Amino acid sequence: MIKAQKVQGRRGGKTAQESSTIDRMRLAAAAGAGDLDTTIKSFETLNASGRLGQAEKLSYLESISGTAFRSRDHGKAKLWGQR
Repeated sequence: MIKAQKVQGRRGGKTAQESSTIDRMRLAAAAGAGDLDTTIKSFETLNASGRLGQAEKLSYLESISGTAFRSRDHGKAKLWGQR
């Protein structure tokens, strides 16, 4: 997670593919660490980029819902599960 933050903070331009890869890594790391806010932020950035396929989007939505449930935030788990 810290490495993803360091790479994101570097000066210079990144390609769309590099930014997308960083956001995917950040989302996976945050979900694994139970960091719901970072997981959601990373998903929303990826989703806004238009680079997510429908199957991948569904997988990430399930991950966010599961992360929220494990964090005992049942309201957000339900909300993200219904998306």
